Amino acid sequence: MAILNYLCSHPMEMVSSDTLLAECWGNTAAGDNPVHKAIAVLRKALGDSSRSPRYIETIRMRGYRLVGRVQLLSEYGPRDNLDAWGRGSPFMGLASFDAQHAGVFFGRDRAIAELYERLAHQLSRGFPMVVVLGASGSGKTSLVQAGLIPLLQQKRAMRSAELAISSYSVLDLADSEHEDLFRLMAGGMLDWDHDGQAILSGYSIDGLAQQLRNDMPTVIQHLQLGLASFADERSPPLLVLDSLESLFTKAPPSVLAPWLVTLGDLIRSRLILVIALCRNDFYANLTQHPIFMEDKTAQAHMDLLPPDFEALAQIVRLPAQAAGLHYGRDPSGLQRLDDRICGDALHARDALPLLQYTLQTLYEAQEPGGLLSWAAYDALGGIEGAITTRAEAILNSLPETQQNAFPLLLPRLISTSTTDTTPTARWCAHAELQSTIEQSLVEALVEARLLTTAQYHGARSFRLAHEALLRRWQRITNWLNQHKSALIIRDELSGWVSRWLAAERARAFLLPNGQTLWKAQSTKEQFPFLFSGEMGEYLRLSYSSIQRREWLRRSVAFGAICLTMLAVLAAMRYARVAERAEHREWQSRRLSSFMLGELADRLRPIGKLDLLQSVGNEGLAVLGALPMENEAPQDVLQRAKSLVVIAEVHSTRGKGSIPTAIRSLDEADRLLALLEAKESILLGEYYKILGASAFWRGQIAFDQGQLQEAEKAMLAYRDASLRWQKARPDDREAGKELGFALNSLGSIAVHGMRWNEAGRYFELALAAKQAALASRPGDAELIHGVVNAQSWLSQSKHALGQDGQALALSDAALKLELGLYQAKPDEKMRLHELAVMHVRRAEALTGLGRYDEAISALEQSTVLLAQAVENDRHNLRWRAERVHLAAGLLLVRQEKDPTRQLHSELERLNDLIGSETEALEKQARLKKETLIRMGVVQAGIGLQEKRWDFAKEQIDTTSKMMDELQRQSNPGWQNMEMMARLALLHKQWLRQAPASAQAAGESCQQIHAQDRQMAPMGNAAIVLKARNAVSPCLEKSSFVQTKGLE
Repeated sequence: MAILNYLCSHPMEMVSSDTLLAECWGNTAAGDNPVHKAIAVLRKALGDSSRSPRYIETIRMRGYRLVGRVQLLSEYGPRDNLDAWGRGSPFMGLASFDAQHAGVFFGRDRAIAELYERLAHQLSRGFPMVVVLGASGSGKTSLVQAGLIPLLQQKRAMRSAELAISSYSVLDLADSEHEDLFRLMAGGMLDWDHDGQAILSGYSIDGLAQQLRNDMPTVIQHLQLGLASFADERSPPLLVLDSLESLFTKAPPSVLAPWLVTLGDLIRSRLILVIALCRNDFYANLTQHPIFMEDKTAQAHMDLLPPDFEALAQIVRLPAQAAGLHYGRDPSGLQRLDDRICGDALHARDALPLLQYTLQTLYEAQEPGGLLSWAAYDALGGIEGAITTRAEAILNSLPETQQNAFPLLLPRLISTSTTDTTPTARWCAHAELQSTIEQSLVEALVEARLLTTAQYHGARSFRLAHEALLRRWQRITNWLNQHKSALIIRDELSGWVSRWLAAERARAFLLPNGQTLWKAQSTKEQFPFLFSGEMGEYLRLSYSSIQRREWLRRSVAFGAICLTMLAVLAAMRYARVAERAEHREWQSRRLSSFMLGELADRLRPIGKLDLLQSVGNEGLAVLGALPMENEAPQDVLQRAKSLVVIAEVHSTRGKGSIPTAIRSLDEADRLLALLEAKESILLGEYYKILGASAFWRGQIAFDQGQLQEAEKAMLAYRDASLRWQKARPDDREAGKELGFALNSLGSIAVHGMRWNEAGRYFELALAAKQAALASRPGDAELIHGVVNAQSWLSQSKHALGQDGQALALSDAALKLELGLYQAKPDEKMRLHELAVMHVRRAEALTGLGRYDEAISALEQSTVLLAQAVENDRHNLRWRAERVHLAAGLLLVRQEKDPTRQLHSELERLNDLIGSETEALEKQARLKKETLIRMGVVQAGIGLQEKRWDFAKEQIDTTSKMMDELQRQSNPGWQNMEMMARLALLHKQWLRQAPASAQAAGESCQQIHAQDRQMAPMGNAAIVLKARNAVSPCLEKSSFVQTKGLE
């Protein structure tokens, strides 16, 4: 078979017996008899004759020649190998194969056939899309461009009854601007033709993009007509979505969602074929979009596996044969270079692109006669050497900031052990990255295929793609030589930390006093960047625990003497104290098992506040009955904390629960006042609970519109945080709480319409929270605090008319909040926070006049808030906010297009109000605000339909409701914007409706009163518009004479 293989590799060429001996027997054979015998056996097997040869011809005294036609068999038919490749290198380096290189694309026949069958199957099912999943560098793009597409074109050229394509286009989503996906899709569709004639004619890119956004039925109709004119139903166009994963990381949800709807419409029309290529480590993102999961259980998903040895042999040998190249041997002549390369590639299956890079490098170093030599491969260092050369070149091409971050990233990528000092690659979770620079560095190394990504322990993670980098890359080996002993100590500590975390940070799992602790502590002081924050905390707690035990040991001797002296006195009081202690212990267990553990902390993030309410009712009764006498200060502090938790629960349950919340806070403050002079309490815990009590007291007052009381409480919250920070300067929690307190003061200033003061508070709060986050990156609570500060600062910027800055802040907040939800989707409270972030975006977008985007943001907020309510139906405030939001959406739609008919939408809003009667009755303020918004919308409809009396009635009724709301409590800046809208409507009625001079004068007086109320409202766009519009009416006498406004 070796002789037949060699002859097939050199068809129609004369091959001497000496050459066959050298190639097939090496130096072991003596004489050419083995060749003659092997040729005779082959002829017998093939039924061939030496006199009239059909396959192997004997050339007398010279050798043999293969005269039969040679074809390469594949899963989808034969491929000729007779036509030489004459277009340069047959290897692609680090680039992808395309259709022009189909002649040298080998080794993927089975995958091409499988993809073809899956696509045909999906077309028969009415959903002709296949998602190809594979690791970075697995050859997904080459498979489609150089494998599937030429096959589909070949089927059409043969006029086969099987599936074929008329044309194709490839959308590289990684290099696109995701703000205009519709334009990208339009460009790809306009590239489709049928034998040189455009399938979609008469369109520009912008025109087609606009129709893809707003009028899909027309696009599908034109596409259907264009294809029908060619009468070739089995040859639809193909759309390839390359680098699909970039959509999930770069495209904003407001852009991605409508684009996916359009893509789904195109697929379901069955007029086109779609292939989507996605990295498999983004599978979790893929599952969040139903269009990519449709028909998954059928054949819509295909996993592209690494090539086996047979496929690798084709990848290495056949392109070289097509280009007239041949591989050399080692100096002994016993080993072939192509065999060596195949073996090296098999042991580094994730190095498929670097295999091509290595082959291209060999091609560039070829010797005369097209020889790819063994010596050149040795000089390169094999595939491993090519990898390290490429790695150094990639790193040197990166920005200097990313190069400097590389040594700080290495500790999270390398692991060692005490038993085997050989370094190995380890998985690093994406959440461990400490800065945007590190994130950019990782993405660049993943793109260069130096890092590989996957889901590891349920989280997106990455690691070195090639262990060879640890052995051969000089940059890493130098670093390892410097830090190897420190890494061994760190990795030994890692096992202890993992067990401690698994046991929920139990003290029993801290390090004992010994060599491991002292070596780890010393190494951390010398190389702090090698140790994570959790490792540092573990060492600190272990050291503190040992100090505490040492202190206790020394105290035992002294305590024993004291206990002996007090034994008699203790016995006298024992009976009474024991009874009281037993009673208190029973009560404490009863409450602890239900609330003082982790129940409250675990239920709060997932939004199950209704479960906490029953805990609060029982807890208040128990804690209120406990006596103070002989109770340890720490126990009293724990009681105060529990009372604050009870107040938190009841503060969100509506008016009926507010008295319970106030009683809980009063009792908590009484206990905290008793503890202020105690030296044995934990100061950090004391000030945190003191601040929390002040916060919830202020929040309750704020929700009831009592801004002065709220500000007084929030100032107490700020003072508690400052005292905490002064007492414990190194405690980072103090800075975090100070940021929250400043944020609360800013929100009160907003509702008092003190815009500049509010902005200063929010900027201070944001700075404090970002400083705290810098010391504890990845902390979910701190990230949420930054989001909260950005959201409030966005509101103040909007009120000052700085909507560009407001939009940037709300976008940044939305991105952070979305990251929190994606990291822990079980925390359903995030749904409400995301809904609020979209409302903030909509406010800024409306101020900028970008109404379509504002409406889209409000629609997304509506969906998210509905999901939050579904998760917690007992949260009456969220249910009322849902109705309030629906009314706000109508306002923006009317502002965008005053001529729009909104009757049916008003009816749906009325139905929603009827279904949420209970919630709106409990949240009276939100109910009144909702009715005011509806009144503004109805007045606008009346003016548009020229129903002057109805419009005036709505304006007057809504104005009275606004006055009543203002008398009851501070109306808030959003409702003051409603007053601006009312002034605009009033002015429009005066300009258009027939009215007497007296009526006009009275209306001007009303507008004058509204203008005085709008004075402190800031410079928001709607406010400025209203004040500019009504200013002519303030000249009353002139207006009465002219009875109209320009």
